[in-house]
Amino acid sequence: MSEKAVYFDGNTYLQNDSLSAMPASSPYGFISYWTNAVFNVDTASATVLQNGVAPDGQWTISISQSSINGDGLAGLVIVLHDDPNVAGQMVRWSNGATDFIPYDGLWHHTMISWNTQTGSCVAYFDNTPVTMSSLPGVDSGPFDMSFNGYVWRVGVADPNDTFVTPSGVNETAFIGSLAELFFLTGTPVDITDPAIRAKFIDPSTLQPIPIDAGGLWPFFDTTGDVPQIFLSGNADMFPRNYPSWSATCVSQTDSTPSSTFYVPAASNPLQTATDSPFGPPIS
Repeated sequence: MSEKAVYFDGNTYLQNDSLSAMPASSPYGFISYWTNAVFNVDTASATVLQNGVAPDGQWTISISQSSINGDGLAGLVIVLHDDPNVAGQMVRWSNGATDFIPYDGLWHHTMISWNTQTGSCVAYFDNTPVTMSSLPGVDSGPFDMSFNGYVWRVGVADPNDTFVTPSGVNETAFIGSLAELFFLTGTPVDITDPAIRAKFIDPSTLQPIPIDAGGLWPFFDTTGDVPQIFLSGNADMFPRNYPSWSATCVSQTDSTPSSTFYVPAASNPLQTATDSPFGPPIS
Protein backbone atom coordinates (compact mmCIF):
# COMPACT_ATOMS: atom_id res chain seq x y z
CA MET A 1 0.00 0.00 0.00
CA SER A 2 1.38 3.39 -0.99
CA GLU A 3 2.30 5.68 1.89
CA LYS A 4 0.34 8.91 2.36
CA ALA A 5 3.46 11.11 2.35
CA VAL A 6 6.14 12.33 -0.07
CA TYR A 7 9.92 12.60 -0.02
CA PHE A 8 12.04 15.58 -1.12
CA ASP A 9 15.67 14.73 -1.91
CA GLY A 10 17.06 18.28 -1.67
CA ASN A 11 16.75 19.02 -5.39
CA THR A 12 12.98 18.51 -5.53
CA TYR A 13 10.25 21.11 -5.16
CA LEU A 14 6.64 21.78 -6.14
CA GLN A 15 5.28 24.95 -7.71
CA ASN A 16 1.94 26.60 -8.43
CA ASP A 17 2.18 29.70 -10.61
CA SER A 18 -0.88 31.36 -9.08
CA LEU A 19 -3.63 30.36 -6.68
CA SER A 20 -6.85 32.16 -7.55
CA ALA A 21 -8.43 31.04 -4.27
CA MET A 22 -6.07 33.31 -2.31
CA PRO A 23 -7.56 36.52 -0.88
CA ALA A 24 -6.21 39.82 -2.15
CA SER A 25 -4.83 40.60 1.30
CA SER A 26 -5.16 39.47 4.89
CA PRO A 27 -3.35 39.77 8.20
CA TYR A 28 -4.20 36.19 9.14
CA GLY A 29 -2.47 32.91 8.43
CA PHE A 30 -2.51 29.33 9.64
CA ILE A 31 -0.41 26.32 8.64
CA SER A 32 -0.25 22.70 9.76
CA TYR A 33 2.13 20.07 8.40
CA TRP A 34 3.96 16.86 9.27
CA THR A 35 7.68 16.33 8.66
CA ASN A 36 10.26 13.62 8.99
CA ALA A 37 13.12 15.82 7.92
CA VAL A 38 16.89 15.75 7.59
CA PHE A 39 18.57 18.88 8.92
CA ASN A 40 21.37 19.75 6.52
CA VAL A 41 24.17 21.28 8.57
CA ASP A 42 25.77 22.58 5.37
CA THR A 43 22.75 24.74 4.58
CA ALA A 44 21.17 25.41 7.98
CA SER A 45 17.77 25.82 6.35
CA ALA A 46 14.90 23.60 5.24
CA THR A 47 12.11 25.58 3.54
CA VAL A 48 8.63 24.07 3.76
CA LEU A 49 6.47 26.76 2.08
CA GLN A 50 7.36 29.99 0.31
CA ASN A 51 5.80 32.29 -2.22
CA GLY A 52 7.42 34.96 -4.32
CA VAL A 53 7.58 36.76 -7.62
CA ALA A 54 10.41 35.65 -9.89
CA PRO A 55 12.92 36.84 -10.86
CA ASP A 56 13.17 39.71 -8.33
CA GLY A 57 13.25 37.30 -5.42
CA GLN A 58 10.70 39.20 -3.35
CA TRP A 59 8.20 37.09 -1.48
CA THR A 60 5.34 37.40 0.96
CA ILE A 61 5.79 34.36 3.17
CA SER A 62 8.54 31.89 3.99
CA ILE A 63 8.20 29.11 6.56
CA SER A 64 11.26 27.04 7.31
CA GLN A 65 12.99 24.85 9.84
CA SER A 66 16.29 26.62 10.19
CA SER A 67 19.29 27.52 12.30
CA ILE A 68 18.89 31.28 12.29
CA ASN A 69 22.07 31.74 14.32
CA GLY A 70 24.10 29.30 12.25
CA ASP A 71 24.64 27.15 15.32
CA GLY A 72 23.26 23.96 13.75
CA LEU A 73 20.34 23.88 16.20
CA ALA A 74 17.15 24.04 14.15
CA GLY A 75 14.04 25.92 15.17
CA LEU A 76 10.95 27.25 13.40
CA VAL A 77 11.37 30.41 11.35
CA ILE A 78 8.57 32.40 9.73
CA VAL A 79 9.13 35.56 7.69
CA LEU A 80 6.11 37.61 6.57
CA HIS A 81 6.29 40.57 4.18
CA ASP A 82 3.95 43.07 2.57
CA ASP A 83 5.33 42.72 -0.94
CA PRO A 84 6.15 44.05 -3.47
CA ASN A 85 7.07 47.17 -1.50
CA VAL A 86 7.99 45.38 1.74
CA ALA A 87 6.25 48.22 3.56
CA GLY A 88 5.78 45.91 6.51
CA GLN A 89 7.56 42.84 7.75
CA MET A 90 7.28 40.44 10.66
CA VAL A 91 9.87 37.80 11.56
CA ARG A 92 9.37 35.19 14.27
CA TRP A 93 11.68 32.37 15.28
CA SER A 94 12.04 29.74 17.95
CA ASN A 95 15.46 29.51 19.54
CA GLY A 96 16.97 26.18 18.54
CA ALA A 97 18.85 26.06 21.82
CA THR A 98 15.60 25.99 23.81
CA ASP A 99 12.99 24.92 21.25
CA PHE A 100 15.02 22.46 19.20
CA ILE A 101 13.35 20.61 16.31
CA PRO A 102 14.56 17.01 16.53
CA TYR A 103 15.78 15.29 13.37
CA ASP A 104 15.47 11.80 14.76
CA GLY A 105 13.92 9.74 11.96
CA LEU A 106 10.43 10.19 13.44
CA TRP A 107 7.41 12.14 12.24
CA HIS A 108 6.65 15.47 13.93
CA HIS A 109 3.81 17.96 13.65
CA THR A 110 4.13 21.73 13.26
CA MET A 111 1.26 24.20 13.63
CA ILE A 112 1.58 28.00 13.38
CA SER A 113 -0.96 30.84 13.31
CA TRP A 114 -0.32 34.57 12.99
CA ASN A 115 -1.83 38.05 12.72
CA THR A 116 0.38 40.67 11.08
CA GLN A 117 -1.83 43.51 12.37
CA THR A 118 -1.24 42.64 16.01
CA GLY A 119 2.16 40.96 15.64
CA SER A 120 0.83 37.76 17.19
CA CYS A 121 2.49 34.47 16.20
CA VAL A 122 1.61 31.25 18.01
CA ALA A 123 3.26 27.88 17.33
CA TYR A 124 2.93 24.30 18.54
CA PHE A 125 5.34 21.45 17.87
CA ASP A 126 3.94 17.96 18.54
CA ASN A 127 1.03 19.67 20.36
CA THR A 128 3.44 21.47 22.72
CA PRO A 129 3.68 25.29 22.66
CA VAL A 130 6.80 26.83 21.17
CA THR A 131 7.96 30.35 22.01
CA MET A 132 8.17 32.47 18.84
CA SER A 133 10.39 35.50 19.41
CA SER A 134 10.78 38.63 17.32
CA LEU A 135 14.10 39.86 15.98
CA PRO A 136 15.03 43.30 17.37
CA GLY A 137 14.77 46.07 14.81
CA VAL A 138 13.20 43.85 12.12
CA ASP A 139 9.46 44.29 12.55
CA SER A 140 7.97 47.39 10.94
CA GLY A 141 4.47 47.73 12.36
CA PRO A 142 0.98 46.46 11.44
CA PHE A 143 0.25 45.43 7.85
CA ASP A 144 -1.84 43.09 5.72
CA MET A 145 -0.14 40.55 3.48
CA SER A 146 -0.97 40.41 -0.23
CA PHE A 147 -1.45 36.94 -1.70
CA ASN A 148 -2.78 37.27 -5.26
CA GLY A 149 -0.51 36.64 -8.24
CA TYR A 150 2.35 34.99 -6.40
CA VAL A 151 4.21 31.82 -7.28
CA TRP A 152 3.84 29.26 -4.50
CA ARG A 153 6.57 26.71 -3.83
CA VAL A 154 6.84 23.74 -1.50
CA GLY A 155 10.28 22.43 -0.54
CA VAL A 156 12.53 25.30 -1.67
CA ALA A 157 12.91 29.03 -0.99
CA ASP A 158 14.40 30.16 -4.30
CA PRO A 159 15.00 27.69 -7.13
CA ASN A 160 16.97 30.40 -8.98
CA ASP A 161 19.63 30.32 -6.26
CA THR A 162 22.75 28.93 -7.94
CA PHE A 163 24.53 28.05 -4.68
CA VAL A 164 24.67 24.34 -3.91
CA THR A 165 26.30 22.67 -0.97
CA PRO A 166 29.23 20.25 -1.26
CA SER A 167 26.68 17.46 -1.00
CA GLY A 168 24.96 18.84 -4.10
CA VAL A 169 21.68 20.13 -2.68
CA ASN A 170 20.12 23.58 -2.92
CA GLU A 171 21.03 26.00 -0.15
CA THR A 172 17.53 26.37 1.26
CA ALA A 173 15.95 23.07 0.20
CA PHE A 174 13.82 20.82 2.35
CA ILE A 175 15.23 17.32 2.68
CA GLY A 176 13.04 14.59 4.07
CA SER A 177 9.41 13.51 4.09
CA LEU A 178 6.37 15.79 4.20
CA ALA A 179 2.68 15.05 4.73
CA GLU A 180 -0.69 16.76 5.25
CA LEU A 181 0.31 20.35 4.35
CA PHE A 182 -2.68 22.56 5.25
CA PHE A 183 -2.56 26.36 4.69
CA LEU A 184 -5.39 28.82 5.36
CA THR A 185 -5.42 32.60 5.19
CA GLY A 186 -8.19 35.18 5.36
CA THR A 187 -9.64 34.08 8.70
CA PRO A 188 -8.23 33.91 12.26
CA VAL A 189 -7.48 30.49 13.75
CA ASP A 190 -6.96 30.22 17.51
CA ILE A 191 -4.61 27.29 17.97
CA THR A 192 -4.39 27.89 21.72
CA ASP A 193 -7.78 26.15 21.75
CA PRO A 194 -7.12 22.41 22.28
CA ALA A 195 -10.26 21.60 20.25
CA ILE A 196 -8.76 23.35 17.22
CA ARG A 197 -5.46 21.50 17.53
CA ALA A 198 -7.37 18.23 17.96
CA LYS A 199 -8.73 18.67 14.44
CA PHE A 200 -5.19 18.03 13.16
CA ILE A 201 -3.35 16.00 15.80
CA ASP A 202 -4.65 13.43 18.26
CA PRO A 203 -3.51 14.67 21.69
CA SER A 204 -3.22 11.11 23.02
CA THR A 205 -1.29 9.41 20.22
CA LEU A 206 0.28 12.47 18.50
CA GLN A 207 -0.87 11.00 15.19
CA PRO A 208 -2.66 12.91 12.41
CA ILE A 209 -6.42 13.27 12.32
CA PRO A 210 -7.51 12.04 8.85
CA ILE A 211 -8.70 14.93 6.66
CA ASP A 212 -10.78 14.44 3.52
CA ALA A 213 -9.17 15.20 0.15
CA GLY A 214 -10.94 18.57 -0.07
CA GLY A 215 -9.59 19.81 3.27
CA LEU A 216 -13.15 20.34 4.48
CA TRP A 217 -13.08 18.44 7.77
CA PRO A 218 -11.45 20.95 10.16
CA PHE A 219 -13.52 24.11 9.60
CA PHE A 220 -16.08 23.87 6.79
CA ASP A 221 -18.97 22.55 8.87
CA THR A 222 -18.57 25.20 11.57
CA THR A 223 -17.24 28.32 9.82
CA GLY A 224 -17.46 27.52 6.12
CA ASP A 225 -13.68 27.92 5.71
CA VAL A 226 -11.62 25.72 3.40
CA PRO A 227 -7.83 26.00 3.07
CA GLN A 228 -6.27 27.54 -0.01
CA ILE A 229 -3.64 24.79 0.04
CA PHE A 230 -4.07 21.22 1.21
CA LEU A 231 -1.55 18.71 -0.10
CA SER A 232 -1.98 15.09 0.94
CA GLY A 233 -1.18 11.60 -0.29
CA ASN A 234 1.61 9.91 -2.24
CA ALA A 235 3.76 11.33 -5.03
CA ASP A 236 0.91 11.03 -7.55
CA MET A 237 -1.76 12.57 -5.33
CA PHE A 238 0.19 15.09 -3.22
CA PRO A 239 0.46 17.83 -5.90
CA ARG A 240 -3.32 17.80 -6.46
CA ASN A 241 -4.58 20.79 -4.51
CA TYR A 242 -8.28 20.20 -3.96
CA PRO A 243 -9.37 23.03 -1.63
CA SER A 244 -12.07 25.40 -2.93
CA TRP A 245 -12.71 22.90 -5.74
CA SER A 246 -15.82 21.36 -4.25
CA ALA A 247 -18.03 21.89 -1.23
CA THR A 248 -18.58 18.17 -0.90
CA CYS A 249 -16.35 15.39 0.31
CA VAL A 250 -14.28 14.40 -2.69
CA SER A 251 -11.95 11.57 -3.53
CA GLN A 252 -8.45 12.08 -4.86
CA THR A 253 -9.36 9.71 -7.68
CA ASP A 254 -11.80 12.35 -8.98
CA SER A 255 -10.89 14.58 -11.90
CA THR A 256 -7.89 16.83 -11.34
CA PRO A 257 -8.80 20.32 -10.07
CA SER A 258 -7.49 23.51 -11.64
CA SER A 259 -5.28 24.41 -8.69
CA THR A 260 -2.82 21.56 -9.14
CA PHE A 261 0.82 22.00 -8.12
CA TYR A 262 3.45 20.60 -10.45
CA VAL A 263 7.08 19.49 -10.43
CA PRO A 264 9.07 22.02 -12.53
CA ALA A 265 11.58 20.87 -15.12
CA ALA A 266 14.44 22.09 -12.91
CA SER A 267 13.32 19.81 -10.10
CA ASN A 268 14.05 16.17 -9.47
CA PRO A 269 10.91 14.00 -9.46
CA LEU A 270 8.79 13.89 -6.33
CA GLN A 271 8.97 10.53 -4.57
CA THR A 272 6.53 8.63 -2.38
CA ALA A 273 7.90 8.39 1.16
CA THR A 274 8.78 5.03 2.67
CA ASP A 275 6.56 5.71 5.68
CA SER A 276 3.92 8.18 6.85
CA PRO A 277 2.82 9.85 10.10
CA PHE A 278 -0.22 7.55 10.14
CA GLY A 279 1.79 4.97 12.06
CA PRO A 280 2.92 4.19 15.62
CA PRO A 281 2.65 7.05 18.15
CA ILE A 282 5.55 9.46 18.39
CA SER A 283 7.84 8.37 21.21
